[in-house]
Amino acid sequence: MKLRALLTQPATLGLLLAAAAGVLLGEWFFAQAQDELLAERQERAVLMQAMALADQVAALEAAAPDRGASRLAGLIAAWSARFTDIVAIRVVRSAEALLLASTDPRDAPPWPRRLAREEKPLFDLGQELRANVDTNAAEGVFRKKQVEVARLDRTRLRVAVPYAVGGQVFGFVQVE
Repeated sequence: MKLRALLTQPATLGLLLAAAAGVLLGEWFFAQAQDELLAERQERAVLMQAMALADQVAALEAAAPDRGASRLAGLIAAWSARFTDIVAIRVVRSAEALLLASTDPRDAPPWPRRLAREEKPLFDLGQELRANVDTNAAEGVFRKKQVEVARLDRTRLRVAVPYAVGGQVFGFVQVE
């Protein structure tokens, strides 16, 4: 009887409601923080994969810039098979507006080929990354973004990383 009388008091009811609201808000904040941490972890993993692939593309370009198309296609096919969470890979040589290789089903072969008019955003992205790398090198600080990261939805990212040959940015690798 005493417990029932205590629970019907306004102060007790307010305390119970506040505790319930606190628990629910705490759970919600925890879920939000966990989602952010998972997104950051995913971004770091994709960024590291893209940087490693860009280094390998740069090595192929340095070895044989005109004859590396078939080896480059084999490299990105093997890379895509190894990392099954990668949806698409594109390799673009910026200065000549060439799509060197791609695993994206929307991109039509043969490789290498000139970028089409509707692919102008790829050309613009390559020019922006090259300009940012050159600006940062000239100023001696990293003021401008040298890597483009775009979240397409809750689980998908698109990362573009420039690759350099002989200290000069030749193009970029885009991983989705």
